[in-house]
Amino acid sequence: MKYKITFKTENAEHTIAELGENALENTLNILETLLNAEDYETEELGSLYDLGLGFYPVPYDEDEETIQYFCYQLSTGGPGTEIRFYPHRTEFVFLDWFSGIGFDVSDDETFQRLREWFGELLDFSAEA
Repeated sequence: MKYKITFKTENAEHTIAELGENALENTLNILETLLNAEDYETEELGSLYDLGLGFYPVPYDEDEETIQYFCYQLSTGGPGTEIRFYPHRTEFVFLDWFSGIGFDVSDDETFQRLREWFGELLDFSAEA
């Protein structure tokens, strides 16, 4: 699995890339399974509709209403994972306290299908 790194803030152990790749691979497997399941649901994983913790627009800054990206938060704390939908790309992000790494997953078929699944919710002309 090789994705372009979009940002990287290394941890003390210098393992953020490995941790991020493992989280990406795990998330990819879950998404593939749910997107291919009948009604987007399996007995083991539950429903794709219940997978994330949140889905919300992120503005460029606090005073601006223009949406920079939509965040699909999958987990939080240490570590946390999210998928960021920008107007022209999709990014998987792994955050572990004061370190993190992002991967451009725009060309991945599973993430493209997830982006299509969100469909009209990804309205970048709306106000944040």
